[in-house]
Amino acid sequence: MRLGVDAGRVATKVAALRDGALVVGVSVPARGGVAVSLRRALTALRESPALRDSLHLGDAPGLGGGPGPRGSADRRDSRGSPGSPGVRASAPGPGAGGPYGGAEAVVVTADLPAGELEPVGVLRIGAPAHAALGPLAGWPERVRGASRTAVVRGGHTLTGFPLAPLDRDAVRAFAAEAGRAGLTSFAVTAAGSPTSAAHELAAAALIAAEVPGARITLSYEFGRPGLRERENSAVLNAALRPAAERLADEAGDVLARAGIGAPLCFARNAGGLVGAEYYRRYPVVAHASAAGSALAGAVRLAGVDSAIVADASPREVRLGVVEAGRPRPGPGGGADLPGLSPGGVPLNMSLPMLRRAVLPAGREELLEGVAALRRAAPGLPSLLVGGACRKAGDAGGADRAGERPDVAAALGPDWTVPAGAELAGAVGAAAAQVSAEVERIVYATGRAELEHELADARDEALARVVSAGAAPGSARVASVSRNPLSYLPDGLYRVRVVAAGTTG
Repeated sequence: MRLGVDAGRVATKVAALRDGALVVGVSVPARGGVAVSLRRALTALRESPALRDSLHLGDAPGLGGGPGPRGSADRRDSRGSPGSPGVRASAPGPGAGGPYGGAEAVVVTADLPAGELEPVGVLRIGAPAHAALGPLAGWPERVRGASRTAVVRGGHTLTGFPLAPLDRDAVRAFAAEAGRAGLTSFAVTAAGSPTSAAHELAAAALIAAEVPGARITLSYEFGRPGLRERENSAVLNAALRPAAERLADEAGDVLARAGIGAPLCFARNAGGLVGAEYYRRYPVVAHASAAGSALAGAVRLAGVDSAIVADASPREVRLGVVEAGRPRPGPGGGADLPGLSPGGVPLNMSLPMLRRAVLPAGREELLEGVAALRRAAPGLPSLLVGGACRKAGDAGGADRAGERPDVAAALGPDWTVPAGAELAGAVGAAAAQVSAEVERIVYATGRAELEHELADARDEALARVVSAGAAPGSARVASVSRNPLSYLPDGLYRVRVVAAGTTG
């Protein structure tokens, strides 16, 4: 059995899947933070007669209040190494966990509030080039005001040629100033780092020496060539890390107290999942993951591989396309993430292609979005899921077809509401596989050199997916792409490798 958790702003929903099929789900109001809501949702799920009936269980111990074995339930989770599959609860005693004793994984989709972004020390390596827009251009004042930025000499061209030697003294001075200001989160971005990360790695070592315990994000790990988008992604990752660590600790503690020994994982924004330790280091890969989980959950609930999906909350409708079980990604070159500033900031992330409409004012925009998606993906069925499918007063409703909400009238008659539609986000999270990707810019003068670079990227992707939580024996390469870069010297390729696996 796998548990999926959709920790939204209005409600927290938990879905239990067995052999890939929805067994039961519950929804509780989101109050008191993710950890408190998760505890209440697990209590409601455990007390669900449908769950006990499906697993042929008698009375199970209560969550934190019944006669269950308190010795293990009161112990905090122990965190593993960065390569461990996730935060595991202390081993429960006999009978602990009740119906959760055989859970394979608990997968959470939760968007960290933009208000929890920490100030960041932002170092750009690339002077005198790349001076048109400085670091944090377009970011909200609450982030810019408390952060520190610097631009120093160094960096490489995309062919790997050094632009200038790294100004190590300037890096040390910046790190010392940021440390005196109380900053512990840093983002380092060097020109050309997708080809050569030497200056980012050297700068990270200098910062770590000046600021012991610093959390340092390096932009080359996000792979793509656009410096500003890559820098913004590194900054967002660094700004999210303290909040992500708190969330992983709190959620892991809830599972431990519930006697759940399954690994804690987090849904990725582009589909798939990562283990808790990976999430603590790279929270940006799981930020804004609710939409992708809902899209993937919709097709699973409907028993199809591909569809146009409307994810309808009480406030907003998000439209997307799912192909072969995965959300169709948005256009390359970055994505604007709402909530950071009025227009968002450009990011170097693979996010699902979405069209949004706010009802009732956005009805015309909604219909235009539907028409555009149907032109782009003709012949696909149309599915309606989300919180707006939940009948008023319904605490779960996973075992019967969702009722058509008002948004269905706006969409038209040819939309299907699958059973459990209000739980699509939790279902998509629970059904996800571990995934990781490697994206690089490589310079190869011939076929043999390109094949060597591809093999190296495959090896890194397999290592990364194991670090993200996959059992080593399950890790496999899911896709490989290589594309020459236009308008640049011959021999430059963008290489992308996606690896997948199952939780260990």
